[in-house]
Parts: sequence; structure tokens; C-alpha cells
Amino acid sequence: MSIKITWLGHASLRVETGGYQLLVDPFLTDNPMGALSAAEAQADYILLSHGHGDHVGDTVEIAQHTGATVITNFEIGGWLDKKGVKNHTQHIGGGYHHPFGYLKFTQAVHGSGLPDGSYGGNPAGFLLTSKDGKKSIYRLRHRFVWRYAPDRRGRPRPGSIAYRRQLHHGARRCAARGALA
Repeated sequence: MSIKITWLGHASLRVETGGYQLLVDPFLTDNPMGALSAAEAQADYILLSHGHGDHVGDTVEIAQHTGATVITNFEIGGWLDKKGVKNHTQHIGGGYHHPFGYLKFTQAVHGSGLPDGSYGGNPAGFLLTSKDGKKSIYRLRHRFVWRYAPDRRGRPRPGSIAYRRQLHHGARRCAARGALA
């Protein structure tokens, strides 16, 4: 099973795996490097790492027009409930078998205040393993690491890094080189 990653600007990604489309931190509208508009975005699931405006971005609008489920922490999930957005909450260290694969939340050292100033809980990184368990990606705030051949517990093997790009600082350099399809 393949995992296709498309950089959408800043820290936003589209991940296609197992027939599902996932958006990660969809900050598109006010993003000068945004690859598409919120109205054009399609998603089955949205992964939201923390509450900063440049990550929450267009989450509410996209979830409302696509019916996507937002996967995030408990505090942001409560904030989304008040906006009528369907969500699934997880916490640091917790994993869940979603239809697209296994998603584990990892610790991320960062802030997480929401755009309206309310508390956004603990920020998270994501370890996503494909449904067949053969490929995984690790996403920590503005970075992702592509890893192959997870061990029998679904964890990346040390030293198996095949691809790494810093998606916040140096994003233009990556896009110019065609490194992010």
C-alpha cells in the first residue's frame, strides 16, 4: 500500500493512503505558499497537531464542506465541538486503528493556544503507519520524516530514514527542487 505526500504550503500536507485523503494542519487561505484554496480542498480526515492559527487554519471550513473527521487532542476537539465539527480525539502516546491506518500521537515541544486565545492542549506529532503496516511517516509540527519497514510493533527502525525535509524553514527550496510532489 502506498503513501503519497503532497506539500500544500507552510506545514500543510495532503496524505493519500488506502484510498483515503488526509489533510494535515490545513493552513491554506492566508498562506502565501498555499497550493489550493480551502474551497478546493478535499479530505476524509484532517489531522490537527496543535492550536496555532497557522496550523488550525481552514480546518473548520474544510471539515464542514467535506464532512471530514478532525483527529486532534481533547482540548481542540472540545473547541471544534462548539463549532459543530465532527472530531476524534487522541492524546500523546495513544494510538488508534483508523480506516486509513494506525495513527499514534507523539510528544511535540511547542505551544498550542487556539486562534481565539483559548487553551489548545498539548501539541502533538503523528506517527502514521499504512493499513498493511509496511510504510510509515512521522510528522512533527513543521517537519516530516519518511521511514520504511517499521518493526513488528509499528515503530520506525533506527537508521531507516529514507527521506527528510524541513517544511517550514526552507520550504521554497524544497518546492523549487521538486522534492515534494
